[in-house]
Amino acid sequence: MNNKAPDFKFTAFTSIEEKFSTSCKFIELDKIIGFYSDDKKLTKIAKKLKDYWAIKRDLKKCDNLIGEVLMAQRDGRLMCHPHLFSAGWFHSVVLYARWFKSTENRPTLSQEIFQNDDKLIATHLFFVSLRDKYIAHFQEEIMGNTEIFLSFEMTGRFLEICPLTTEIFVSQQGDLYDLSRLVKFVFEYVSDDVIPKTEEAMLDYLFSLPDSGRIHEVAQSKDFYRSGTSL
Repeated sequence: MNNKAPDFKFTAFTSIEEKFSTSCKFIELDKIIGFYSDDKKLTKIAKKLKDYWAIKRDLKKCDNLIGEVLMAQRDGRLMCHPHLFSAGWFHSVVLYARWFKSTENRPTLSQEIFQNDDKLIATHLFFVSLRDKYIAHFQEEIMGNTEIFLSFEMTGRFLEICPLTTEIFVSQQGDLYDLSRLVKFVFEYVSDDVIPKTEEAMLDYLFSLPDSGRIHEVAQSKDFYRSGTSL
């Protein structure tokens, strides 16, 4: 049995060559930045582009995770595996909300992208609050419920303390369908607006540099990784 992990670089390279029907050479953006290590503007734009692609990756992962949990819910599998529901909630909300929180040296999305859509904003604020109050700091018991009972015999003699914990979502303000709609909205915004504009700004600046031709020369002279073999 071949247990070798998929070669994602090979797949990506091949798809580009198929798209343009030509052989290609590839060079990492980080390597290019190394050529211009003193150029703070290029470094800033390139880092921002990388971060926006990380946001897109997180949102895609979030959307896939929500889909898996909802499918398990429809199939009745969550009744047998209730912790899958909590895990799906936890990670989905974290992946969505963290890019709207201040993170040092990384871009922060703003709720202004919802363009004064009150319903979207209210839903967005709920999930950010869910992340802050429950997932990050446990200020409220939203995911799951804990109740404590005292048990007595019919004669009145105390027997023991009986804790009852349930793995349920006890708030009705938002569900995974609401989160899914938010994720798709933000994903389209990042994919169709933010990333293209950032890519255009970086390429315009990069190829305006007087010695930008050497980037292609270096790419031409280097072998690149494919399926464990250098060409």
